Amino acid sequence: MDFNEEENKYLIFKVLNEEYACNILQIKEVIKSVNIKPVPFMVPYFKGIINLRGKIISVIDFRIKISPNFNDEENKGIILVVENDSISIGVIVDDLVSVQTINASEIQKNNDMKYSIDIKFIIGNYILKDKLVTILDLISSISDEDLKIIKENESLKLSINI
Repeated sequence: MDFNEEENKYLIFKVLNEEYACNILQIKEVIKSVNIKPVPFMVPYFKGIINLRGKIISVIDFRIKISPNFNDEENKGIILVVENDSISIGVIVDDLVSVQTINASEIQKNNDMKYSIDIKFIIGNYILKDKLVTILDLISSISDEDLKIIKENESLKLSINI
């Protein structure tokens, strides 16, 4: 997906009291309050699967993915459904903030920062009303390991009644 155009609309959302944004074209659907069926023996951030109008969707919790010590006992959150290579994946975030039109020149790149993980999904930062918003390529945040887990469970999805 090409985000190099001059202006794009971004969905701004909260994760662990921080604001993030992704190009709105990456979001196929937003889901509130849905029952997630756990799948046993998964990595902690893989929350399970949901039935979305007859289509089984794997769900990962972005809050746990970026902060492994996060614990959501109440299972609150909003699911952003994204699509990667024809696989639909739900990504749990805390809350939606707004939709904002952002000019590409307003996004500040962080080329000089060093991270302990692969951060290819971080596009840069944007300042919105004195708040720093991290711009993400949400689809790229779904790692090859995540996709492998999801693909390995394709056959399992058929045997789980949700």
